Amino acid sequence: MNSEAVEAALDVPDSSSDALTLVCPNTLAKIGREARAPFTVLPEGAVLALARMQREGWCYVRA
Repeated sequence: MNSEAVEAALDVPDSSSDALTLVCPNTLAKIGREARAPFTVLPEGAVLALARMQREGWCYVRA
């Protein structure tokens, strides 16, 4: 997610998608925010996570 999208997601709770949302730790650091439950913070930067997940068969769709 880009920083604007992360900020919007953190500011506007959405019970239908928050638990499915993966957040980049680098973006959180950049914007000086922490993810609240039920968001999942990735264990690595989003670029690395996307590459790894695509190698594992995931498809990336940017909304």
